[in-house]
Amino acid sequence: MKNLVQNILPILNLVMVNQFGNYLCQKIIECADDLSLDYIVNSVLSQIIDISLNIHGTRAVQTLVEKLA
Repeated sequence: MKNLVQNILPILNLVMVNQFGNYLCQKIIECADDLSLDYIVNSVLSQIIDISLNIHGTRAVQTLVEKLA
């Protein structure tokens, strides 16, 4: 899982706002361990508002918030 997360980090913000990619992000987030979640949060933190305002990205961010809670 860690390899998958590390490989997708450079394009994670684009995948999160993709019509179909956001489902992949949600599944990755649901299965991620604490270290992987840390990588994900640090990767998208600078663009979290733009991702959240996107109709597809908001679902991925919602899943991330639920997992972190």
